Amino acid sequence: MDIAEMNNPAWEGFVGGQWQKEINTAVFVRLNYTPYEDGPDFLSPATPATDSLWRKLQVLQNEERAKGGVLDMDTDIVSSITSHAPGYLDKELETVVGLQTDKPLKRAFMPYGGIKMAEEALKTYGYTPNPELHRIFTEYHKTHNQGVFDAYTPEMRVARKNKIITGLPDSYGRGRIVGDYRRVALYGVGLLTIAAFAAELALSRIVADNPGASGFVKCVCSLSESLGDMMSVVLALMLMFCAWKFLRRR
Repeated sequence: MDIAEMNNPAWEGFVGGQWQKEINTAVFVRLNYTPYEDGPDFLSPATPATDSLWRKLQVLQNEERAKGGVLDMDTDIVSSITSHAPGYLDKELETVVGLQTDKPLKRAFMPYGGIKMAEEALKTYGYTPNPELHRIFTEYHKTHNQGVFDAYTPEMRVARKNKIITGLPDSYGRGRIVGDYRRVALYGVGLLTIAAFAAELALSRIVADNPGASGFVKCVCSLSESLGDMMSVVLALMLMFCAWKFLRRR
C-alpha cells in the first residue's frame, strides 16, 4: 500500500524512505536512529506539576506498603484495552496519562496468560477470585499457558512435573503476550485499519487465484485471522482514545 501521498505533518523532519510507502516501522527506526553518547545534561529539572504528582504517588505507595504490597486489586473485570474508564492521580496536573485500571496502584486482573497464575496473585494478597471468571477461563476460553501446555509431548509433561526441565514457556504467560504500538504512534489507528482491510482484500484475491491449494489456503486463512485480530485491537484503541479524548483527524 503506497501511503506516500499522505503528507502527514507529523513526519516532517524525519528521514524519508520505504516506511512512507508501506507500514514498516523497522525501516523508519533504521533511518532515523541516532545514538546518544553524551551525559544527562540535556535533562530538565522536574516541573512543579511533576513534583506535586510525585508527592501524591508517594502517599499512595506508603499506603500500599502498609497493606502488605498491594493497595487494591480488581477481581471482577478482565483487563483489556477498554476494560476500565480513564484513571488519574490528578487530572488537572497530568500531561502524560494512562493508568492500568481506573484508580492509581489498583492491580488489574489478567487471566489470558493463565487463570491459575492470576488467581494465585489475588489469593496471595487476600482477595477472592471471581468463580464465574474461573469457569469462563477454564471451560470456555483457553489461556496462553493452557495452549502451551497442551502442545507439550507426554515426555515433556513428565519431565516438567518431575522438575527435570524448568523455565518452560507455560510459566511465563504474561511475558509472552507482547504488543507493538510503535506503528500506532507512527501511522495512526485510521491508516492501520485501512492497511489491514487492504491486506485482507489482497489475501482474498490470492485465495481466488489459487483454487484447490489446500495447504496454501490454510496458511492464508491463518494470516486472515491475524489481520482480523489486528483490526479488533485497532478499533479497541480508537475507543480508548475516545475515552481519553485523544482521537484526532489526521
